[in-house]
Amino acid sequence: MDDSALIARFKAGDSGAFDVLVERHQETLLRYARGQCGGSLDAAADAVQEAFLAMIHAVRNGKDILEPIAWLYRVVRNRAFDARRKDRRMIERHQEAARQVATAQEPPPGERLEDEEKRSALRLHFSSLESEVQEILRLKMECNRSYREIATITGHSLAQVSRLIHGGLDHLAQRLRGAGVI
Repeated sequence: MDDSALIARFKAGDSGAFDVLVERHQETLLRYARGQCGGSLDAAADAVQEAFLAMIHAVRNGKDILEPIAWLYRVVRNRAFDARRKDRRMIERHQEAARQVATAQEPPPGERLEDEEKRSALRLHFSSLESEVQEILRLKMECNRSYREIATITGHSLAQVSRLIHGGLDHLAQRLRGAGVI
């Protein structure tokens, strides 16, 4: 049963239909939200939960949600942006503490595995991309969303989504080649 049909069944009083929708999409929404919340699992879980609650409220108030998944991604995106603005200082403190712990636990450079070096370089160069490009690449690569879904979620045109994905991947490849990673 597709997601729109599940929403219709939920609107008609079948609460189990909404449970199916949550089970089907919660994990990918959580991965997406975590990327948008600076890696904070708690903030990501809050954003996803708020999105599902907002959907329940909207459906119960008669709102027609034609593209449920795109709608959920957009709400998660907005909640994540709100949380990031509100908790910016706290997130920065947590990230700094995490960096210190990670640095203290890293083995000496001579003992690192080549794969870990590549992952580290990828993370470094990925983080240098504009946040908009990072978001779109996460939606495509981690959440397996189509260009059309990404356009709906972010409010960009299909052409913009395509340009941002290809430009971001090209930029990443150039940076990784320049660093001798690929």
